[in-house]
Amino acid sequence: MVLREACGVIGVYTSSKAAPLIYLGLMELQHRGQESAGISTYNGHVMRTKKGMGLVTEVFRTVADFEGLEGAFGIGQVRYSTAGSSTIENAQPVVVKAPFGELAVAHNGNIPNADKMRSEISKDGYKFTSTSDTEVIAHLIAQGSDVVDGIVLASKELVGSYSLTILTKDGFYAVRDPFGVRPMAIGVGEDGYCIASESCAFPPLDMGLLRDVKPGEIVFVQNRELVTAAQLPSKRRSHCVFELIYFARPDSIIDGVHVGNYRIALGRRLAERDSLAGFKADGVAPLPYSGIMHEVGYQNASGLPHNEVFMRKRFSHRSFTDPTFEGRREKSEKKLAAIPDGAAGKSVVLVDDSIVRGTTTPWAVKQLKEKGGAREVHLRITSPPLIHPCPLGIDIKTEEELAANGKSVEDVRRMTGADSLMYQDKDDMVRETGFPESELCLGCWTGKYPALEREPIPLQSSQ
Repeated sequence: MVLREACGVIGVYTSSKAAPLIYLGLMELQHRGQESAGISTYNGHVMRTKKGMGLVTEVFRTVADFEGLEGAFGIGQVRYSTAGSSTIENAQPVVVKAPFGELAVAHNGNIPNADKMRSEISKDGYKFTSTSDTEVIAHLIAQGSDVVDGIVLASKELVGSYSLTILTKDGFYAVRDPFGVRPMAIGVGEDGYCIASESCAFPPLDMGLLRDVKPGEIVFVQNRELVTAAQLPSKRRSHCVFELIYFARPDSIIDGVHVGNYRIALGRRLAERDSLAGFKADGVAPLPYSGIMHEVGYQNASGLPHNEVFMRKRFSHRSFTDPTFEGRREKSEKKLAAIPDGAAGKSVVLVDDSIVRGTTTPWAVKQLKEKGGAREVHLRITSPPLIHPCPLGIDIKTEEELAANGKSVEDVRRMTGADSLMYQDKDDMVRETGFPESELCLGCWTGKYPALEREPIPLQSSQ
């Protein structure tokens, strides 16, 4: 599985210093972004920002890296570049000046009409220092009479997905787009609040999940208060199913869905279909790490013994950190190691969440046969075939990138070298979320993206 997603965002209020807690939260969100990391805080007098390229631990190495990041509230972000290049200029939070004060903005998602908005805003004399869509969002907000008014104005222009944390001198805001495409959760503890892309960020901060930010909700955290500052019109939900299948950590709860349990259920569904078909095998194994929870479900339902056939090498980056196909392939080969004779003479079911570009899966099948000694390898994929690109914050830009686009299941099976291949049934995938299909974004499979239905309202120049 080779994909990357925009980023993870966080905002923290605490009675002491927010920066160390933001750091801990970003560590838990590291799976959502590994290109850059940053923290902004307000100390009662000035806003300070520290950001850099690399992992959280590479940007914040020593106590000295936290110098100046004082204050009880702040925001942070870990990033992958789906809009804008991978440079320090595009690292976040993005800081801009507004008539009502300075703002720092961190963003998870993607705005397909950002270039158009950038062109319109530039006519009003705004200067851009990056190529990211986040700076476009920040400048749109800065045009309001205050932060909430700016967010409301921006929401009328933006097309796409956005979960935001916004730092001001008074506190921080959190915003989720009216479709709720990307996740955003609220945590609470004795010492304050945290709002983050996923609930897995809360335990190290001694906080627990309070609830999700509602689609279109603007939340404001100031001192010990958390309030809904405004609610943007939200005609329908459109939650990204791929967050549940792959992106989110299995210990997160998103919109009431326990991610790990959902993945177990998907694996169970595949095992039930195999059982009805009379399929037999000697054992079942996951493609680590993303396939592990899915394999648990398959193994539990099938009764087949678990086979440990791959070891994931410690400290390896996710393969999608490299933007080139060749780089992804090389990292896919380096991050996994087949256990010699781990499946000697066996017919093995290999479970994974998806086949995207077809970089990791063929190599894994080959290694399982050649080094692991498997007699047969049967792929079981817990999502349907991915056939459409995603414009909402997942790094799939063209249909040509996708291994299953324009191909039959048999074509993909031959490409992977597996002895059999079965994908998840779309109806089963939807049913296990607990949401009606009308409240989900299934664009990767249907090519329809509800969050793109509305055309933006052209900005009126003030000149």
